[in-house]
Amino acid sequence: MPAVRRPGAGRPPRVHQRPAQTGPSATAPSRYGVRDDRPQPQQRWLPELWNGQEWQLCGTPRRDRREAELYLAAARRGPRAAMAYRLVHEFTDYEVLRVWGTPVKVDIEPLGNL
Repeated sequence: MPAVRRPGAGRPPRVHQRPAQTGPSATAPSRYGVRDDRPQPQQRWLPELWNGQEWQLCGTPRRDRREAELYLAAARRGPRAAMAYRLVHEFTDYEVLRVWGTPVKVDIEPLGNL
């Protein structure tokens, strides 16, 4: 009768070792994370245009204020410029920095809903 080889017979035995722990025992990770794990707040400049009813985002939010202002300057010079533009600073809160033009509420119904 031929000898039956067991799988893994020629290999060294597996040894399970726990990693060496340095310092005091670590606490269980918080499901909300710790302050060092949270990302730093990002500040962005949001170019917005007045569409006659409300402010809407136009273009991509920018990380650089100067770049956002140059974008709005180019949009104001364009062939289909909006009635008004504004630049909003987003950090921990939203702050309107500057408004170009006058946002006037426009009735979207012809003849004023008659």
